[in-house]
Amino acid sequence: MITGYAINKNCSVTNVNDNVIILHLDTGKYFTIDNVGLYICEKLLSDNMHSINDVIDMIVEIYDIDSCSARDDLNFFLKELLKNEIILIDK
Repeated sequence: MITGYAINKNCSVTNVNDNVIILHLDTGKYFTIDNVGLYICEKLLSDNMHSINDVIDMIVEIYDIDSCSARDDLNFFLKELLKNEIILIDK
């Protein structure tokens, strides 16, 4: 059972203007996330971790998107971060 997510310790995170740049130190790959991606990461990676459903509800309320689209977009975003080892599953 997944209890949460954690940022990979081999990643460096830097704020640049309205974006966040994440550099994977082992692979040299970098990723840019916008304010929505940053919001998601803050909610899922914080000490006051929120559930996936909580984050979906917050996204729907703040960004005026339907819950099915929010869920699909969130799942895609998390899969990309996991695939590229930016975040890790905390069991």
